[in-house]
Amino acid sequence: MSLEDFYFVSQIIATGLLFASLIFVGIQIQQNTKATRASSAFEVARMWGEYNLSISASAERAYFLRKILNPSITIDEFSDEEIAKADMFVLGLVQFHMAQFRLYQQGSLPAEDWELQGKWAAHFRRLPAGKRFYDDAMASGHYMHSFVVELDRLDALVSEDAVFRSEYEPKPTSETVGPRGDA
Repeated sequence: MSLEDFYFVSQIIATGLLFASLIFVGIQIQQNTKATRASSAFEVARMWGEYNLSISASAERAYFLRKILNPSITIDEFSDEEIAKADMFVLGLVQFHMAQFRLYQQGSLPAEDWELQGKWAAHFRRLPAGKRFYDDAMASGHYMHSFVVELDRLDALVSEDAVFRSEYEPKPTSETVGPRGDA
């Protein structure tokens, strides 16, 4: 084998090794992307789980949330204190959803996970209390235009008769109930 033949063979081997390493890097990137998406989906689920557990720690909080989620209760039925609480609740809720939307936009959150939560957020805007608070927050320009457009898209996917609340109504808190349960 001449030196020239050896050079060409070594070039072919080097090119083959280069392609093999590129394939390996591509596989590693793909695996890293899957791991990032799984981690983001887990983190979103963990965040919502902690949030729901924090609400369950107080009957007052849980009943207040049910009042917000009740489609038959209008904003006129909220006290000034409840309106202030609801404003902060919706602000936090929208911030949670916007954070998820950003993960989705960046490709870190699977579309199925985003659409599940996004449909809930879109539906929440239909409820009387949710509508008032969302509309005020959106009108004030606190939220990204692309987020609002995405909620509009997802809202179109949610049927008009979808129910995203439990069947029980808010009940009096311990402050309004006597020691034996009489009001």
